[in-house]
Amino acid sequence: MQSLKTFLKWRWIRALQIWNLAPVRAQGGILALIPIIAVLVSFIVAIYGNRTRAWIEYDIQRKFKMVRQYNDLLTLMIDAETGERGFLLTKRPEYLEPYQKAVEQIPATIASLKENIELEPGEKPRIARLEGLAKIQDLINRQVASLKESQ
Repeated sequence: MQSLKTFLKWRWIRALQIWNLAPVRAQGGILALIPIIAVLVSFIVAIYGNRTRAWIEYDIQRKFKMVRQYNDLLTLMIDAETGERGFLLTKRPEYLEPYQKAVEQIPATIASLKENIELEPGEKPRIARLEGLAKIQDLINRQVASLKESQ
């Protein structure tokens, strides 16, 4: 430990000797460069931080959009189910209006959701489940259509 202190002390003394031997003009130039280098480093760090912040904000907005689309899809499926159930219980055709609206909007919502999910690698398993749900929904639609025809 003592030898390291001695080594560093002599290095520091040698650096000061070199500094003192340098012309005043060179010393002034070096001293002027120090704040310029500090400003450049700060500028680069600020740009990097700003780009990182912008990327994070974009990612968060995309995730919020996906959550909204999931909620919209859930609402549409609930509307379809509720309209279907109301029709089957009462046999009144006005209950099929929310069902028909939901059935028309579900494919577009799933397609839009697929576009956003493609950008998100962690969401790939959900797309398969969504396609399965869409197939089930299509099967239910066919069954309801056949029920309507039979009545």
